[in-house]
Amino acid sequence: NSFDATEIIHVHKRNEDIVSLRKAVENAFPRSTAGHVRHVVAIPLYDQFPKYDFFLLHRRGRFQNWSMKVGYQCKTTRSYPHKKHAAETKQVRTSVWVEGKCPESRTKDETTHGWEMMDDAELQNFL
Repeated sequence: NSFDATEIIHVHKRNEDIVSLRKAVENAFPRSTAGHVRHVVAIPLYDQFPKYDFFLLHRRGRFQNWSMKVGYQCKTTRSYPHKKHAAETKQVRTSVWVEGKCPESRTKDETTHGWEMMDDAELQNFL
């Protein structure tokens, strides 16, 4: 549909977790008044937000609830997630660990503690 839109929202720093972030998106883009908005990139402004740097939320139709499709964690170096930073698999459908310099290749569908890991080609396509 040519009227479907994607928006970006910077979520106030009082939203300190995934549940409150989703609620902020629901308040900013309610079903009845912002039905044309189908995708939202949500960036938490709380500097201690747990595990994620930004999210992609989606809703199928005007009167549907927001679904937390993808959460991203960005690193400036090549690093693997530590066990204590395991992805929130119950609240976020897909979690992607974005390294500053990804290896040229990885085992297909490589995951570490619930995070999907990109190879260099996937990172280039993402960017």
